[in-house]
Amino acid sequence: MISAYKITGNFFPPGQSLKHDAEISVDPKLFTVHLYNEEPRRYLIEELTISDRIGDTPCIISLPDGGLVEIFDNESLDALFHTLPQKPRSRFIHTLETRWQWIGAALAAIVVSLVLLFTFGLPMLSQSIASQIPPVVSEKMTVKVIAMLDSGMVTPSGLKERTKRKYQRYFKRMTRRMAQGKDYNFRLLFRKGNAIGANALALPDGTIIVTDELIRLVSHRNEFIGVMAHEAGHVVHRHGLRMTLQSSLTGLVLVYLGGDILNSASIIAALPGILIESGYSRDFEREADKFSFTYMKENNIPSEYFATLLKKLESQQKTSGKSNLFSTHPATSERLQLLKSYEK
Repeated sequence: MISAYKITGNFFPPGQSLKHDAEISVDPKLFTVHLYNEEPRRYLIEELTISDRIGDTPCIISLPDGGLVEIFDNESLDALFHTLPQKPRSRFIHTLETRWQWIGAALAAIVVSLVLLFTFGLPMLSQSIASQIPPVVSEKMTVKVIAMLDSGMVTPSGLKERTKRKYQRYFKRMTRRMAQGKDYNFRLLFRKGNAIGANALALPDGTIIVTDELIRLVSHRNEFIGVMAHEAGHVVHRHGLRMTLQSSLTGLVLVYLGGDILNSASIIAALPGILIESGYSRDFEREADKFSFTYMKENNIPSEYFATLLKKLESQQKTSGKSNLFSTHPATSERLQLLKSYEK
């Protein structure tokens, strides 16, 4: 038979906050509270609720009648329970606290998980959700972006009407087949870029805004077509929606779980700032370049036209200091190398 051991602690009777000095003893079946001038209170070990070992914080033992026992001497209490055939007290948290290598491994696992989430998980999830978003959401987002642009960033176009009509013809001819059977409606809007200079911006519903400054750099319609095909690539691959979703982790999870983006106002409101202030990611820009190069090749348009405009934009940015269409894109040399690879 295992003899009983005793340690000191505080006893709180059921429903009372007044504490009493007590001695605690245990044997294989019973947990006994010894009080001054009172009969011992005995409880079955299996009926106790015992807090985990967390450093040197006091152990709280909840008794089946509603009373509590508070013990500060964790080492003695562990030794007391150690005499029992079955150990009623968990030491898992305490073990973690005293095993720094375990904590380091857990932190490393968290970091790796986050890296994988943001590198692969979010892009895949945003792509899946973006493909299911109804056109009305794209239209709402587009209205907000245009309103933000028109509030002071750009001003009404100063191009002559015949110039606008000419480029509208080029644009409609290029996008007519792209839009067939799709849920976006391509249209071209002209604005004076002012501080943003030669620029173009693709919006989720198929609207593409082009600045007067960019049009003035164009010396051949195929240069214009190359740029517009690039912007159309952003629309076709839903880059605006995907960027917005990836930039709003909370909103992305809510949409994924609830499936109701129409009521996710934070996501709709986020798009203007993301597109205007941040632009598309470089991976998205490469994907749009690929779309443009493929379109030009399939329609027998020499890719040199697009390359020529890229060089003009690079030169214009260096001389003016303004942020243009390709300020957030991969380097021009890299893009030209990619273009050559698609020509092979």
